[in-house]
Amino acid sequence: MGEVGCKVWTGNEWTPAPHWDYLTGRYNTLTVPADSTDTYLFYVHCYGSSTGFAKGTSGGFGLIDDILFYEIGIASTDDINALIFPGVEGESSCIAVQSNFMVGVKVRPEPGHTWGDLPPGYHKLKIGVVECPDPNSGGIVTLVGVTVEFMVVRSLETVYVDCNSPQEIEDGSSQFPFKTLQEAIHSVAAAGTIFVMPGEYVGHIRGGRNVTIIGTGTTQTHLCGTIYIHDSTCELFSLSIEKGDIVDGALNVVNSTLVCEDVDIKDADTAISAAGATIVLNQSKIYNCKKFLYMFSDPAILSNSTN
Repeated sequence: MGEVGCKVWTGNEWTPAPHWDYLTGRYNTLTVPADSTDTYLFYVHCYGSSTGFAKGTSGGFGLIDDILFYEIGIASTDDINALIFPGVEGESSCIAVQSNFMVGVKVRPEPGHTWGDLPPGYHKLKIGVVECPDPNSGGIVTLVGVTVEFMVVRSLETVYVDCNSPQEIEDGSSQFPFKTLQEAIHSVAAAGTIFVMPGEYVGHIRGGRNVTIIGTGTTQTHLCGTIYIHDSTCELFSLSIEKGDIVDGALNVVNSTLVCEDVDIKDADTAISAAGATIVLNQSKIYNCKKFLYMFSDPAILSNSTN
């Protein structure tokens, strides 16, 4: 498998979609503006060692078919503009005749709808590449199966997170909060706010947008992993950041501005790794860390008002 991505149609070309996070597993995620009707393209570029046939299939959005129109297309080339869509709504399939090909799913709101009509929470779309009949020989051509999951979530101004929530439903509201901070970061709108309830949130967190994250106190809200803040402005309040990656530190800040107020950074090999960053610490503490600050390329500006 080659490139996996998401693009938005600007009226005359496909361009990289903003607020698209390509990580692993669940977090191939697009956050859509609530008031837009934009058309997005999710795609997978597949490579092979020999010429063959493959069938691309799309798994649908379930109960929101009446809100979204989606169709699958395929191209026997690595040119995204060569994707051919049949105009068939919903789950469908197409066949490519080369081992170097692309499969894409084009998605847009139905007439009369916007992306804001999506229910809160994650909505899953799958793109699969599977075996299929060879129209020349009549036999079955088998490729290594590839399935990529994409997630779509509409943006929310305010998002709640509670790792101890007993609710099975998760939509980011105060009644049905997300259980992981990463889900909240994907869902929050630019300049939005995330409220994090007491608990221990284990795992690295990746953020690439302007956001405010508010915990319930340094002895109650514990983020146990590296917090990656890249190309954005972020404010952290009333929480602790613990442990983190040995190389990347508890806080990994790149080309960003970070303000921490009432934040404890502790029990890490490196407290802060930074490049091209401005970091402000107000009434915050760093302790039980082997190294305070590591600058791995461009200089960082650090201001500390902690007593």
